[in-house]
Amino acid sequence: MYHPKKLILTCVLFLIANITSAVEFDSISVTLVPMVKPATSATSHGYCEHRFRVVNRGTETQRVTISLPGTSHGTNNGLSRLAGTVDVPANQTAVLSLMHPPAAINNVDANVYINGRKQKNVVPIRFEHGVIGYRPGGTDVAHVLTSNRIKADIRDLIRDGNIASAQSTEAGTETAEATAGGGTSSVTHRGIPAAPAITIWESEGDVSNWSKNWLAYSRFDGIAMTDVDFTNLQEQHQEIFTALRQYVEIGGSLYVVGNNWKKPDGWIRFEKSNSSEHGGSLVGLYWSCNDNTVQSVLQYINAFRTAAIANNTTWLNAMGANGGNGVLSGGYDLINSLPVLENFGIPVRTILVLIIVFAVLIGPVNIFVLTKMKRRIWLLWTVPLTSIAASMLVYGVNYFQEGFLRQTATKTITILNQQREEALTFGFAGYYSTFVPRGGITFDATTEATYSFNRNAWGSDLPLLEMTIQGGGSQNLSRGWIRARLPSYFGIRKAESRRKERLEFNWEGKPTVTNQLSVDIENVEVVSPDGQTYHASNISAGDKVNLISTNEPTVTTDEKNLYKGTGQAMKVSNWQSTNVAHFPLCKGYYKAKVKPKTQNPFLERGVTNTVDYSHDAVIIGKY
Repeated sequence: MYHPKKLILTCVLFLIANITSAVEFDSISVTLVPMVKPATSATSHGYCEHRFRVVNRGTETQRVTISLPGTSHGTNNGLSRLAGTVDVPANQTAVLSLMHPPAAINNVDANVYINGRKQKNVVPIRFEHGVIGYRPGGTDVAHVLTSNRIKADIRDLIRDGNIASAQSTEAGTETAEATAGGGTSSVTHRGIPAAPAITIWESEGDVSNWSKNWLAYSRFDGIAMTDVDFTNLQEQHQEIFTALRQYVEIGGSLYVVGNNWKKPDGWIRFEKSNSSEHGGSLVGLYWSCNDNTVQSVLQYINAFRTAAIANNTTWLNAMGANGGNGVLSGGYDLINSLPVLENFGIPVRTILVLIIVFAVLIGPVNIFVLTKMKRRIWLLWTVPLTSIAASMLVYGVNYFQEGFLRQTATKTITILNQQREEALTFGFAGYYSTFVPRGGITFDATTEATYSFNRNAWGSDLPLLEMTIQGGGSQNLSRGWIRARLPSYFGIRKAESRRKERLEFNWEGKPTVTNQLSVDIENVEVVSPDGQTYHASNISAGDKVNLISTNEPTVTTDEKNLYKGTGQAMKVSNWQSTNVAHFPLCKGYYKAKVKPKTQNPFLERGVTNTVDYSHDAVIIGKY
């Protein structure tokens, strides 16, 4: 008997099997290794990781380059080229990760180059942002990544929301079975709300195959996993666990279901109620259900959904995707709040004078002189020649009046945990160049750089962008990201490990501070282990100075409130403000203001040979 549903399912499974199978190129084979299964809705912020497994069965090292999309569609693309290269020794396997930034891209295949030679076959791409990549105008749908151990009914509850209690008898509800932590109970939930909604992205395999770079999770508004998943990562896969923790600390939300997991060291616990825990780490949140009752699971699912939807809404507002003028929509707000050039504009007076002089020369003066010379026929070449010369003069005056500039401006806040040697940086970076810099912009492998442009634009209004993943995973934004004589802005989030920069405090005898941050500090305020507040000013890099007591009462603010306040300031819509500098500190913490026109030491310069125009950096440190 003919079954249309079975036929469709068979076709889908066949397509997925072919997408994830290896593509052969003589001694080289390339396989796409997706982290999640396809979903129907495109994400609107963060990075997507395209991972490829490259196997070299030959006897010599091969250089393999993978570039997507395989076919460019001109002005219909935002990201017209994303490429990376890896050297694969003989009889070995390498993994190449292409980090896809928040810009739309078309086509569903990638070209392969072996030792510089383009291969005939292409590698099919499973676009994990959606069918054609990012939806430029954004979406009202929040996105949640779930491990493959999260049961289907729990995924449905996360997706649907608007859950009522099991005792509800309200008309129009329906009953479903929900399972959590081994317990099963009958619960009642209402229908799916129209908006906002949640799209579930289910893990393709075990969490042990997840990415080791937090950027791969940045496009998700929440992550849900079981206690088994969490313990597996915590005990056996530290790099993945660190990436997950960084995702939470830099603004993500995590939901853990189950009662057999070890509390993570260093993650801040905000509240505790019965056997369930609601916590937060820096700007992120995590929830866990430590019993087997479905009612408890449902209670915290709603809190988790609320956080995920709020995170998505914050990003949409920042990007102006809902029709507003967000801080990342074209950069118009940033031009005023983070100027990268003084007196930016066209020299109207100079150009007007040149136009008047040109009109007089090309008209009355030209005719008078040629009439006297009895060569009025020369008007045929003197007029166009003078016009060309005048145009070049206007163009030249416009550039020479400005000079040859390459300037940068930033406004950032860094959370520095000196004990873990990790730094989280948030903020904005702006660049201006008279001519397009040859090397483009380069960001580190752990930096999320969200380009500020009109995401509702199409066709010729959408910039053509090219990006190359370099050695070590650094991102080279090579084309389209900076245009001549136009400021370019990026929203920045960065989670980086193994940072040795710090302020060293000595509390024995007379308290002192040693500046090991590699930049000059304008002022620092610190709370000693016994709760006394001290301060110091004008500390050059490498200097050691005495701390001065403020003679204020003992600080009573605890770590929980410090992080709550910091979390509010870290929302992308608030990054233009450094009000975090006014937050009360607690024991073991300091806040340092970097001297003006000195860039944050935890943020890369991006563009070479730039002049520091304007920088505003605050560092909140845990010593």
